[in-house]
Amino acid sequence: MSNLDMGEVKVLRRLTIPQLHEVPPVASGPVAPPQPVEGLGEVAITYTCIGGCFGDIIQGVARLVEDDPDDPLPIVIPATETMGGGPFMAPVADAGPQGLTWGEDRVLYVGNSTANGEYNTADLVQATVAVVHNFPARVTASAPVSPAHLLVAVEGGALYRYNVITKESELVTELGAHVTGLSHDSFSGLVYASMSSLEVLAVEPFTGVFEVFATMPDKGRVAVSPSGKLYYVPAKYLQAQEGMIQSWDLPAAI
Repeated sequence: MSNLDMGEVKVLRRLTIPQLHEVPPVASGPVAPPQPVEGLGEVAITYTCIGGCFGDIIQGVARLVEDDPDDPLPIVIPATETMGGGPFMAPVADAGPQGLTWGEDRVLYVGNSTANGEYNTADLVQATVAVVHNFPARVTASAPVSPAHLLVAVEGGALYRYNVITKESELVTELGAHVTGLSHDSFSGLVYASMSSLEVLAVEPFTGVFEVFATMPDKGRVAVSPSGKLYYVPAKYLQAQEGMIQSWDLPAAI
């Protein structure tokens, strides 16, 4: 895998605050501690290639298996070679699978693994891989916004809301530029979109209303942190300054 480029890294984490579904017993004795949710903390990454790969090295989506030293990064979604015209405007960064994200159901979603615009899944529980939807253009970013919905950006800046149950999508809004990354803030419900224009937009995923939240120093991606900050990380091949990472405070009240 040393000949391939790493595209995105995504960690499976809780997306919503746990809700109470039953009235807790008041006098029925001690309550057992909650059991950990299977899969939380799992890591997935994309490997891409722009046509200069050698041998039979497979690009695609890999899963980190920390307790397997012989095969710590097995490919779970094999990919064919695909290319696009954005969002980074550089062949090395605009190739292969993009839009990697975890659904709340522990299913991996990613675009362009089989063809531009095709949305692919890897169900780690069922051990299946499938094409579940066809978007009108190459996928550049995606993020979960509810247990049933993902927000998906395609080349050019159109945002679609994809329903993982019905497997249908609807156009939410047009952002006017390529989207490099999407990250959901479960506190406010907003999705932060990093743009090829260097703007960071705060987007309401169910109405499509958006506004400028910040400006990045260079092309890169943003990610919401549990610490209450939005972090920016530059695209390695495009950054003007090595290690140029910064953060902004997220709103503490709605």
